[in-house]
Amino acid sequence: MSTPKVFEGRDATIIQRKEKDTYPEQVADALAAVRSVNKTDAEQLLSQFGSFRGIVSARMDELTLCPGIGDKKVRRLYDAFHKPFSSLASKKRKEQEAVRKAGKDNAL
Repeated sequence: MSTPKVFEGRDATIIQRKEKDTYPEQVADALAAVRSVNKTDAEQLLSQFGSFRGIVSARMDELTLCPGIGDKKVRRLYDAFHKPFSSLASKKRKEQEAVRKAGKDNAL
C-alpha cells in the first residue's frame, strides 16, 4: 500500500518503460523477448552477425558457433524467427503440406 504513495504527485515517466535509443539496445530488447536470451547473449549475437537481419537469417549451425549460446537458446531463437506465431496458422500450413505431399504421391 505504501508504494503508490511514493509516486503520488510525481511525473509518470519515473515508472514508465524507457525507450531504447541505440540500435544495440533495440536489438537486445527484441532478442530478450525470446525466453532465456539476455542482454549479454544479444550483444554477443550482434557482434557475431553484425545486424538483426544477420541474426534472423542465420542457420542453426551458425548460431551454435556463437560463444555462450547453447543448444536450447539456439533452438528457441531459430523457432522464434522461423515458426508461425499462431497455432491456427501452423495447423493450416501443416494441412497444406499434407495436401501437397498427397498430390505428389498420387502423381507418382
